[in-house]
Amino acid sequence: MPAAITTPFGIGLGSQLPRKDIFQEDTVAESAGRMKIFLSSAVPPNRIQSIVGALQIAFNQAVQSARQGVSTDIFALVDWTEGSPSNVRVQTTSAGITTTDCAIVISNTFSPNGQTQFWSETFDELISGLIERAKGT
Repeated sequence: MPAAITTPFGIGLGSQLPRKDIFQEDTVAESAGRMKIFLSSAVPPNRIQSIVGALQIAFNQAVQSARQGVSTDIFALVDWTEGSPSNVRVQTTSAGITTTDCAIVISNTFSPNGQTQFWSETFDELISGLIERAKGT
């Protein structure tokens, strides 16, 4: 069955909001107060398991950066085919994103004072939303 999404593709959600509030925004740009998942143009949406694995690794690196005191917007970029912690690029802009990158974008206003306790919950909702859309459900 073909994937129900096409790339580039992005979805986002604000902190502590339910999955029904996920919005689609097909750019890698930061959205104030939100966390986003973005798939670049050459990421094959029918490879959802590999994409989710790469996004999980990128998310873990984003959280680690936040815990080390990064207080700006966070862009955690990783090539969907090379999802390992050593290949994640955590930066403060989307500069250098490639056509095969997946990204986690976390606005510096997503959670007050850099608190990360809601990050996992929102990330899980976004992953579930991504899988649902990829399956066409």
